[in-house]
Amino acid sequence: VFSGLGTAIDLWEGDTIISTTNLPHTENSFSCALGHPVTWNTMFTLQTTAREYKGAQTNLKKIFGGFLLSPPRDISVRHSYREDELFAMVLWENTIEKRFHGLQTVINLRRSGNSEIQKTVFLAYENTEEKFSSADLPWNTNFT
Repeated sequence: VFSGLGTAIDLWEGDTIISTTNLPHTENSFSCALGHPVTWNTMFTLQTTAREYKGAQTNLKKIFGGFLLSPPRDISVRHSYREDELFAMVLWENTIEKRFHGLQTVINLRRSGNSEIQKTVFLAYENTEEKFSSADLPWNTNFT
């Protein structure tokens, strides 16, 4: 072992390196949090460094690739009518037991027959219901 030996860790979004961290040879672990600029799709490579020289890179690996984001289950919709307005209460049961910071439920709203998302709602994972009003959405709105 000699002075200047280390490991370079590159974080990738698509074909672009978004961050590089250089660690001394005495360190063999690295952590990063989910959040800007690191996304669920961020990947990483490692390579040995010796001062200015860099060895071959490893293949790209997903940072969060080993964690399954399972969808909610038992999804239901309840309707109510109050003061000339129709409401839809969407309810569900979350399925991920090991929660982590940044975990959310996402509801995409689309018009029937249209694949374009009209609105996206981001909810804290602890929330298991969301109310929508006919005053805010067209009649032919679907959700995923």
